[in-house]
Amino acid sequence: MRNLFAILDLDIIAEGVETEAHLNKLQQMGCFCYQGYYFARPELISYWLNTETFANRSRLL
Repeated sequence: MRNLFAILDLDIIAEGVETEAHLNKLQQMGCFCYQGYYFARPELISYWLNTETFANRSRLL
């Protein structure tokens, strides 16, 4: 799969990274874009509707 993505010049984003072991294995396989519980748990909708939270996030973009 990774070879196909390389041929097509596409990035791989691994989803569902939950442990450091998952992260290490992905790095060994040449994948460097990932998301999952290891990095951050899902937030409640109230977190995203909070105007202060939204204002802080938009400054990062």
